Amino acid sequence: MRVADEIYLLCHDDRTGNATVAPRVMGAGLAAGLVGELLLSGNLRLHGGGLYPAAEAVAPEDRLAREVLEVVGDGRHDRQLAGWLRFLAVEAVMDVRRRLVTDGVLVRVRSRRLLGVRWSYPPAQSNAAAWPGIRLARILTEGEPLPVSDQVLAGLVDAMGLLERVLWDGDTHAPGRRAAARVRDALPGDVAVLVAQTATVVADVVLT
Repeated sequence: MRVADEIYLLCHDDRTGNATVAPRVMGAGLAAGLVGELLLSGNLRLHGGGLYPAAEAVAPEDRLAREVLEVVGDGRHDRQLAGWLRFLAVEAVMDVRRRLVTDGVLVRVRSRRLLGVRWSYPPAQSNAAAWPGIRLARILTEGEPLPVSDQVLAGLVDAMGLLERVLWDGDTHAPGRRAAARVRDALPGDVAVLVAQTATVVADVVLT
């Protein structure tokens, strides 16, 4: 599963699909997840605090990744990473939700209310929706080397202040926190910048 998809599921109840994280914090984390996916695929690069399409960038098969790459490639926009995170955060929740519905991970449910119609997005399978949190807790407490995609996920979850949700078990909390700190300290260059900028944007959101 993609980084932003896993972050989305971590931010929602695995049975009802209701959000359990403040929308603006979730938006910032999902925006960072989308950027992280393109960094991992080699389609985006960071240089001097700016975000740029890679010279060897190719159009991703995924529609949302392709849209993000196209908008970042528009030379009329400011290149600063923090600005991109704030810009993408505005619609990141809706964008990632749409992708998960298209992939069959979420189900779009229409229900009538006294004042109109309400749409909800519960998971198609509760176990699958709960798995990202379970998996992340497991890999952080087992102490094994993480692939870069999981390093990105762990770093962004930490930047969003969500590690407490993942490491809820008292037996796994302390070793999981230590592992997360080691992951954060060993992040590759571009990923380390992404995680640090995400933490700054999330802190600004919380303060405002």
